[in-house]
Amino acid sequence: MKDKSEESSEKDPKFVRAGRRSRRKGRKWEWEIIHRLREVFGPHLYRGQQGILGGAAPGEGCDVEGTPFFIEAKHEQMFNWRTALQQAEEKSAEKRDARPILVVGKEDKKPPGWRIGKLATPPIIVMKYSDFLILLEELVELRKLRDSK
Repeated sequence: MKDKSEESSEKDPKFVRAGRRSRRKGRKWEWEIIHRLREVFGPHLYRGQQGILGGAAPGEGCDVEGTPFFIEAKHEQMFNWRTALQQAEEKSAEKRDARPILVVGKEDKKPPGWRIGKLATPPIIVMKYSDFLILLEELVELRKLRDSK
């Protein structure tokens, strides 16, 4: 049987909170994405619910709300797109959100162990190939409509 000191040292990784600096970095990155996407989608974009429970209703709970995408924003030392995509898929399924998933990732300027900064790598977007093909088909159809006028 474990005593109380052993039990308190073992933390469930689901409930371990990120440090303040990491949360601020993530929040800043989400706002940067919102400001850039407002140029396309308009001023109604906002940050999604960020608590443990996330948004209460379907369509709430991703990092950037107000777009036709389920957006997961990641700003990490080493961007692991596979893990980020898996996390977004799980969160989307949990929220019963049918929007296409879009992971917007960015790496830090200083990877672990570096003392001086490096040139920033450009942010990247990761999405499922099937969702990309649907978007591409819609774009082609819209261009055909535009060119026929």
